[in-house]
Amino acid sequence: MEKFFSVSVATLATVALMLLVVVPWLVILAAPLIIILSAPIAFMSYLAYRRRRKNISVLVVDDDPISVSVLLLALQHSGIRIHIATSGQEMLHQLKFSSYDLMILDQFMPDLTGERALTVGDDDPLLRNQIHGQVPVVFYTSYASDLIYPNFQKFAVKDVWIKGLPLSEMQFRLDQLVTELVA
Repeated sequence: MEKFFSVSVATLATVALMLLVVVPWLVILAAPLIIILSAPIAFMSYLAYRRRRKNISVLVVDDDPISVSVLLLALQHSGIRIHIATSGQEMLHQLKFSSYDLMILDQFMPDLTGERALTVGDDDPLLRNQIHGQVPVVFYTSYASDLIYPNFQKFAVKDVWIKGLPLSEMQFRLDQLVTELVA
């Protein structure tokens, strides 16, 4: 009986020693292996995400060249395709022949307001399908009062950016929108 008891204590001591000394070393040695084996999977996932981002097409609509330049600066590193229209009429023309995943639209342009540009296509089935609920819109405006326009709710308005918004904030908001689009 004593022998069984002493063997069992020795066995417990050996197991405890293994748990305290050997197992942490196995974890330490296995961790890099796990990281190395999972890195290609993570990298492939990242490449697929970047590929989906490159398929995102954004239409920037603004008559002011400075505003367009600021938007291009914010968009250039996002990995998305950028198209430019310098008037509401040009926007409508481009929408007839191309589809976009997102529109960044100036509210006040000489020929059409951004809101009017979104409703003028009601008679044309091609434009109606492109605009109403299909293409998310970001209004880019100089006037903070535009934030309270109730009519924005009937369009797919995702955000309203005030001109003069810091570049980093624009990039952050754009990244959130693009992440929603590729999800």
